[in-house]
Amino acid sequence: MALLPIWWQLCIFFVTANNRVVGATDFLLSKPRCYIPCGQICQAAIHCYWDAWPDHSVSTNYTLHWEPPRHNKDHVNTGNPSGIIHRENFASHRELSVWVQAVHQNGSAKSPRSVFDTGKIQKPPAPSITSSHRDPMEIHWDLTCEKLHLGMGSCDVRHRAETEKDWVKTDVGSHTSYEHRQPVQPGLTYEFQVRCACSTGLMSDWSGTTKILSQEMTPVGELDVWRDCKVSQQKLSCVLLWKKLPRSQARGEILGYTVLNSGIWYNISTARPGRQLVCDKTKCYLNVSLMSSAKIWAYNSVGASAPAYLHFPQPDIENNKEILSFQMNPEKLDVQWDPPAHLSARDTGDDYVVQYKQVGQPLGQGFDWLRVNQSGTSITFQDQFRKYRPYQVSLYSVSHEGTSRQHSSVIAYSGQTIPPQVPSFKVIKINAYSVALFWEPIPLSMQNGVVLYYQIGGATPNDVHNVSAVPHNENRTFELKGLSPGRNYEVWIKAVTVAGPGANVSAKFKTKSEEQTVHFILAVLGSAALITIVCACIFVRAYRGDTLSSPLCFDKNVPDPHNSLILQQLKNQINDHSVWLLSPLCEPHPEISVLEVVENKPATFFSGCLKTFNLDQQMEDSSSSVESDRMDQRSKKEDYSQMLDSDGEQGGQQLLDHEEHWNSSQEDFSSGYEKHFMPTPQELLGC
Repeated sequence: MALLPIWWQLCIFFVTANNRVVGATDFLLSKPRCYIPCGQICQAAIHCYWDAWPDHSVSTNYTLHWEPPRHNKDHVNTGNPSGIIHRENFASHRELSVWVQAVHQNGSAKSPRSVFDTGKIQKPPAPSITSSHRDPMEIHWDLTCEKLHLGMGSCDVRHRAETEKDWVKTDVGSHTSYEHRQPVQPGLTYEFQVRCACSTGLMSDWSGTTKILSQEMTPVGELDVWRDCKVSQQKLSCVLLWKKLPRSQARGEILGYTVLNSGIWYNISTARPGRQLVCDKTKCYLNVSLMSSAKIWAYNSVGASAPAYLHFPQPDIENNKEILSFQMNPEKLDVQWDPPAHLSARDTGDDYVVQYKQVGQPLGQGFDWLRVNQSGTSITFQDQFRKYRPYQVSLYSVSHEGTSRQHSSVIAYSGQTIPPQVPSFKVIKINAYSVALFWEPIPLSMQNGVVLYYQIGGATPNDVHNVSAVPHNENRTFELKGLSPGRNYEVWIKAVTVAGPGANVSAKFKTKSEEQTVHFILAVLGSAALITIVCACIFVRAYRGDTLSSPLCFDKNVPDPHNSLILQQLKNQINDHSVWLLSPLCEPHPEISVLEVVENKPATFFSGCLKTFNLDQQMEDSSSSVESDRMDQRSKKEDYSQMLDSDGEQGGQQLLDHEEHWNSSQEDFSSGYEKHFMPTPQELLGC
């Protein structure tokens, strides 16, 4: 027969192998383990169990077989990896062979046979530990072999410290007590279990666990202490954190902690921590804002540990990002670093501390740290890290005195996705050919990844600008140029990460026309010129010593028109009914022939201003000022009493004599006097 081509042989091989894997895959079943359970008495049925098919998603049917059969019954079907052979189906004190067959969707399997004497598979109940002692460390237990009418067999004891995973087993023979003579660690809990067999039959199951706490001693070593800090409004706030002492160092139950900071003592009990002490499985922190160096002890019922020192850092830090690298996923964080060039661990003896902090979390939360000796350059954190949330990873060097210095800090993500929308985007200044845009960056805790840059577009179809996202925490502005006057625009902005761009945020505006721009420029120039002229006039008048008319700065010699005899006589005439009948109701220009004019020199004017506003001088000369005011009032009344009201030429001549002097020195102030102090007839008549 001619041989098939080689490629045909290969195809048949792969098809056959594939059918064996998928259609008829066998799996191994363990040998069944059978016994007759005993309590106060032994049961009649035989109980068997075996290892189940490891893939629980696959439905499996088991069949328990035995021989020699009795009453033609030789199997039992079950869906669980256990089965019962009832007493009527086997003979007592006879050899029995038992095996299991399993069938599932991918095939079937058969276990090896288990052969035993049905009269020697009684299994007594687990012993009960009745008492225990700490000094010496000892346990005692009871058996039920006598109740089963069986003799005493042998027992096994196993023990371990609570910090260990593996048990240490010891054969104690037929004894019903065990004394632990091996060295123990102070203040550490030890666990004990025991199992026994009767004179015939199988070994029982292990008893329940009994725990014994060894003798406590003073804690050794010191706490691993660190701090979590943040800077807000140029103010540094920190909380103190520490790792719990291992049981080997605590040497007993830690009852509390004592903290000394800035002369203030904090003594917090672990039984009643209140709001000040917050702990999880591995670490604690003091929920009090601390600003300086701290010292902390842990204590148990015997004594306290050595004090741990920590100096809080200063706000000024370096940040050499190039020396720090990381790899992060939701389960772990790997950090590597190069020793800083200016730091020689061999000379200084400094250790390293690597910390991570979930951005946006309160002080003391979302935080952990690890110490590395001076020769280390990498560390691994095993934790559950949230996707799309930023973690700040920092590297410090720490001296033996507790002083620390930060060398590098980076932002890490366990996964990145597209960013959300920009919180705020608006136009703050509009011109004819450009606009100024303003936006608030996405907060770091909500960026969903590292924002590489912001994109701005929409002014023209192909005009898109990439704006750097650094710094990440400051408001940003951008000037969009090359626009046309008097047109409507709609521009947008979006953030971009390695996963892609986020959603757009739009802003609408209309550019100014050229006429509006020209008018605006002219208005600005005119306002500037007017302000310049006014300032120049004020400066010139001040330089020449001219006075300014202000109601707040009048000399004490300025007359009060309400005390004038002329006005008083005029009011009397108005009140006289006969005058009302012979005179018009509102005389437009009453005649005043004699007017006393008091000169107000510039020096006197400015002196009055200084006296008006100099409050400190008034307080010092209060007694003299009161007397001066009284003299002024009398002087005013005497001056006004000298006024004459006549139609003669004498008054006119006096007025002309004063007018010449007035025009030469105080022309502006004279007009201000008449305007502000001389009432009109309408005011006198109430019209």
